Amino acid sequence: MAQPLHRQDLLPDDAVVDVRLPRPRAGSSPRTAAVMLLAELGLAPRVWFPSGLLVALVADLGTTPGGARAVVQRLSRGGVLEVRRDGRETAYRLTVPAADALARGGRSLATFAQDAEDWDGRWSLVAFSAPKHADSERAVLRSRLRWRGYVPLYDGLWVAPDLPGDALGPVLAEASRTSVTVFRAEQLPVDGAAVLDPATLWDLDAVRERHELFLDEWVPVGERVAAGDLTGEDALRARTRVADEYRRFVVLDPRLPMGAMPPGWLRPRVRDVFAAVHDGTAEPVLAHVRAVAQARGVAVPDLRVHTTAELAAGGVTTEPVTVGEHARRGAADPAPGRTARGRELVRD
Repeated sequence: MAQPLHRQDLLPDDAVVDVRLPRPRAGSSPRTAAVMLLAELGLAPRVWFPSGLLVALVADLGTTPGGARAVVQRLSRGGVLEVRRDGRETAYRLTVPAADALARGGRSLATFAQDAEDWDGRWSLVAFSAPKHADSERAVLRSRLRWRGYVPLYDGLWVAPDLPGDALGPVLAEASRTSVTVFRAEQLPVDGAAVLDPATLWDLDAVRERHELFLDEWVPVGERVAAGDLTGEDALRARTRVADEYRRFVVLDPRLPMGAMPPGWLRPRVRDVFAAVHDGTAEPVLAHVRAVAQARGVAVPDLRVHTTAELAAGGVTTEPVTVGEHARRGAADPAPGRTARGRELVRD
């Protein structure tokens, strides 16, 4: 029987240990949009954003400057951002736990369609049992398993087709009051019994509808990108939004080979449209960030936007960027993360 997947299961507040990433609402909340912005611009490498620049970019995603400032401060308090102050200047970058979580999520986003084709016919199963007084821990574990593509086969037994992977270990380790066993197993036929096939657990009609909605919205955007008609904040919004919407399929899609899916399954088409919009907006987004930084009189961080191929290859690094010595000596082009003194800055 297909299990309903509620939107709040996709990225719960406690989806990452020690990092309070925002929960998605109907449409992306300003905080979710800000995290997607940082995932697109702040991972390769983990750069410092002058406060005024970061607030301006978050505001470009559809909120007021005051709302953007509040979002940045909440992400800092929640462990998503760390802050650096130099006199009256303030800068932010992703914390290591948040950056690592987003880098893992980016790789999963870029690889799940291809990984599905390499399925060996076996299932990963997570069996767990928690005492009655651990209801909240059980709910957290279920949410985290959902986000990693697992669905409930039976109460306390969750299943997914792909290998458990490194991301599962920290999730299970955090459930300290829960007994857990992990298997990798092949389903066997059972005569004379009502067999529940794990492949039937997903609501394929609902996923197909989401596929179609995605294509209806993003095919026209992809055409604008190909024609060079998407620039400025429109390109920034498109890149962050398409990544935010496409990552839902990492959870919603069964991740089984195309040969096991219904005829005309739209996964490859959706993936191609995502890549066209995501990769095609790279240069317009960089140009927009430079323009916003210039307008505010602050230095441009050493940004390098990443392609889906780089995400898939694991080429997104979370190593921090150091401040160049030439900036300390007063060079005309300040080093990444440094701001121009005497300019208007947003302060906490």
